[in-house]
Amino acid sequence: MAARSFNKLPRVGRASIKRSWQHLNSDKVILQDNIKKIKVMVGPDTRNSFGARYFVYDKVPQLKFHNPDIRFRKSDSTNDTSLLVTLNDGTTETLDVKGKDPDEILQFIKERFGVADDQTVTKTSEQ
Repeated sequence: MAARSFNKLPRVGRASIKRSWQHLNSDKVILQDNIKKIKVMVGPDTRNSFGARYFVYDKVPQLKFHNPDIRFRKSDSTNDTSLLVTLNDGTTETLDVKGKDPDEILQFIKERFGVADDQTVTKTSEQ
C-alpha cells in the first residue's frame, strides 16, 4: 500500500485570494441598521428549497461581509422554505422564498431591507 501524502492541500495563493475577494465584493448589499438577525429556514422539499440552500452557500457570505453586525443562520425546517428577519425591536417578518432562485431572494432582500444608494455613500464614508 502506498504511503499517503499529506501535502495534497487545496491550492492557496494570490489568485485564490483575489477570486474570493472579488466574489465577496460582487454583490454589495448594505442592509438597514434595524435588522438584528436573518434566519433561512430550508424545507425538506429539495425542488422548492434549492434556491434557499444555494442562497446560504453563495449569497450569505457576501451579506455577512458587508453587514458584520447582523447574525445569519440556516435552519432545517419541517415546514415550507422561508426567511425570518428579526428586527431590533423584537418584531419578526417572515418572507416566503419557496421556489425562488438565489438572485431573486437577494433582490427581494435588497428592495425590502436594503439601504438606499444615497444612504450607502454616507454610511461608508462614516466608517
